[in-house]
Amino acid sequence: MLQELSSTSDADSSGEESDGEENGKEEGVDEDDEAEKANLPHYISRFRELSSQLESQGKVNPTSFQALVTMLGQQNLASAEEPDVEQYQSRLKAWEAEKRQLIQREKDLREKAEQERQERLAAKTAEQQA
Repeated sequence: MLQELSSTSDADSSGEESDGEENGKEEGVDEDDEAEKANLPHYISRFRELSSQLESQGKVNPTSFQALVTMLGQQNLASAEEPDVEQYQSRLKAWEAEKRQLIQREKDLREKAEQERQERLAAKTAEQQA
């Protein structure tokens, strides 16, 4: 990032000089911007120094941001999914109970129909014998 700033500031300063010469230096760069540009090499060296100190102390994680986000997502996935899993399990239990009730009802109706058929058959047989 600092390299980008450094290269842009170099390009800006060279561009500003040529633009300034063409425009007769009518538009000058703000004094604060000039001071910051002058301090940019110092900022870059300080950043590199502090960055190397952090790396030597083991405080810099070499893992990519994408890998860290993925790892964090996987760690939190179970707790994030927990309410959905509980809701799914309760719905599944309700569905299974309803299914058992329907199966039992169908069985009872078939038994009742078979019993009525047997009764009609017995009544028909008794009627034919009489």
